[in-house]
Amino acid sequence: MRGFYPSLVGAGGAPAVVPSGAMATYVLPRVPGAFAFLATRPAGGPAPPNHSNRLLVNEDALPAGVAMHVAVALDFLNGH
Repeated sequence: MRGFYPSLVGAGGAPAVVPSGAMATYVLPRVPGAFAFLATRPAGGPAPPNHSNRLLVNEDALPAGVAMHVAVALDFLNGH
């Protein structure tokens, strides 16, 4: 993902490598994969946890997420 993600969101938006709980420790050693995080926190507001009934998503980030998923799929289908 590091190869094409900056071209989608700009060089400053390149993802950091962050392990994510049980999925990272259990699944990724057994199956090739990656985690990607979108900056969906509302501008200037609080950031309740993802699994909260108070979660608010900044929908302006969603086009970058869709573009990233499409780029990953195309990259895979093109054999990279």
